[in-house]
Amino acid sequence: MENSLKIIFVAFSENSLGRRIINMMLAEGITPVGVFMASDEAFKKFRKNGIRRYFKQNGLFNTLWRMYYRLTLRKDLKDASLQQDENLKKSIKQVCADNGIPVGYFDNINKPEFEEKLRALNPDLIVLGGAPLIKKNIIDLPKIAVLNSHPGILPEAKGMDVVSQSLIDGIPLGATVFKVDEGIDSGPVLLIQYLKEEIKGKKLHEIEAMVEIVSANAMLDGIKKIINNDYSFTSQEKRGKVYKALSYLTYKKVKNKLNTL
Repeated sequence: MENSLKIIFVAFSENSLGRRIINMMLAEGITPVGVFMASDEAFKKFRKNGIRRYFKQNGLFNTLWRMYYRLTLRKDLKDASLQQDENLKKSIKQVCADNGIPVGYFDNINKPEFEEKLRALNPDLIVLGGAPLIKKNIIDLPKIAVLNSHPGILPEAKGMDVVSQSLIDGIPLGATVFKVDEGIDSGPVLLIQYLKEEIKGKKLHEIEAMVEIVSANAMLDGIKKIINNDYSFTSQEKRGKVYKALSYLTYKKVKNKLNTL
């Protein structure tokens, strides 16, 4: 499709959602003017800080379980995603190399050094394919928005591991594309898409992979709306929960919930 907007794609790390989004953009003829990812050192630091923060909030047992969860059960999500789409086997870096898209790196997504790299490209839109919290200096930089696709229905399900938390609390599954602000998943909403497939008999990682597809499709639809100048953002109502990272007990609740469907 015709696109006169300068779009920057940002993915903090290699991840299946980011791969989905950039592949779908390119399939529609929407080519970013640049792609940015975290440096290897920044990614390692982010992971270490995340483990420390989780340990303070949840203790040693849950931290050890969380590490096991990410190394094994979360790998199931990646494998399930790869089985659904051959294109996901190529890294974001490789996709960019194949399409002549320049890739840059940052050590801290909110520091002035990265801000200047973005500013030099004069973006209309920044599309996120998995990124940490972003501060005002980056949020205010693009002409239109920093756009994120959240794997949950807003404002009901903000925060982390929202597929699991939504299953426990009976919140419909789906994705919300919104304009990032300084809060946690609290910015104005562009669109919401719901998961329509049956989840009975599915494992958690399979459901998460299904929601990831909805999230990527929603992001593409949001980008196309903005390109066609057929969009508006709606402020969120002040309700819903901000969920924290999954603990072992919460994970058991999810499994029990799925067994009763």
